[in-house]
Amino acid sequence: MLDGFAARVMLHEIDHLDGILFPERIDETTLMVPNISMETQSRWPENWPTINARMTPPGMISAER
Repeated sequence: MLDGFAARVMLHEIDHLDGILFPERIDETTLMVPNISMETQSRWPENWPTINARMTPPGMISAER
């Protein structure tokens, strides 16, 4: 049985198999960051949208840790 982060990752991968994309899963659309917004990442309001999005280099899917 999975829980926490591992469960979220598994759900994400199962969603891929079922043809479900991330935008179809989220309730709060303000968490979605359009690609064009990545070009102005340095001017985003503080704490928007998430810390991981702020750390993600433009053109990358997720930040290296």
